Amino acid sequence: MKKKRIFFQDFLFEDLPIDEQDYPTVDFKELPENEDASDYVVVSFDRLLRMDDEKEWEELFGQAKDKSVCIKDDVPMNNSETEYYKTFYLRVYCHVLSRYCRNVYVTA
Repeated sequence: MKKKRIFFQDFLFEDLPIDEQDYPTVDFKELPENEDASDYVVVSFDRLLRMDDEKEWEELFGQAKDKSVCIKDDVPMNNSETEYYKTFYLRVYCHVLSRYCRNVYVTA
């Protein structure tokens, strides 16, 4: 029997600051050039997009607690139309993770 999949990312939008078009107003910072990502808790953007289990999120929040996090942007864009969605979710994930950790950065 197949396990029923539940989309567990609704909580991401609970207190998300948005503009008139419902677009997140959260900015994200890129990892400074002289910084080494290995000094951070590194999490894959692809992994974040696929996380649909509450336990996975709780484990990530525990790992990130009071640390600096770097989201590794490992999702290639095939066309410019999808860039809007990519930036949208990077902003959302940065906002959510910032509740638990000291700093959140994005790197390629």
